[in-house]
Amino acid sequence: MNSFFLSRFDDMVSSMNHCDLDGEDWVDTNKIGGLAQSIPEWRAFLGFVSSYFNYRNIRKPIVLEIGTQDNYQKQFYEEFLHAEHIGIDIDPKAKGGVDILGNSHDKEIIEKVKDRLAGRMIDLTFIDGDHSYDGTKEDYEIYSPMTKHLVAIHDVANTYVNPAPHLPPVETHILWREICYNEKNHMLITFQKNRKHEREPWINLGIGLVVKDGKG
Repeated sequence: MNSFFLSRFDDMVSSMNHCDLDGEDWVDTNKIGGLAQSIPEWRAFLGFVSSYFNYRNIRKPIVLEIGTQDNYQKQFYEEFLHAEHIGIDIDPKAKGGVDILGNSHDKEIIEKVKDRLAGRMIDLTFIDGDHSYDGTKEDYEIYSPMTKHLVAIHDVANTYVNPAPHLPPVETHILWREICYNEKNHMLITFQKNRKHEREPWINLGIGLVVKDGKG
């Protein structure tokens, strides 16, 4: 990563609700909003993806994001990847608007994605939906075949089963473990920085990345 990338990245992060502090890499000052990422993990992931696309001369990759978290990540994709971003979210109140509103598993939503693609392949799919095993696996099985290069799954290091009564269980780590065990054809990378968060010590996040042309 060059100095411009790091400087610009830090500027963007500092304007959000999360920031770096000594001994605590991610501080959430507002549970409602903010970048829902561990900053070191997000920096490393985005730096890798940027270098990956630059090396392959992919100047305007198509990024599909499932679960947009109020579009905080969209600005990073557009800034550092110059991406065409397609966001799917089930929440009609999501900030910044939603490109495709609905459940990513529904046939009509899948068709809307295909209409947006107009015969093209997705370059990066980032799965950050309901976090249940079945839901995440279904997203992976639907959208990975539509993706040429990279498929990322968020929260692959989060083993806390039930973060809140109104939310589905966090089971993405189970699917990622299966992918790591079963996948023979692609390169697999985990971006993970173990962390101590005094208010919620169970939170680890992690980004699992499937590099579909990892042999090249």
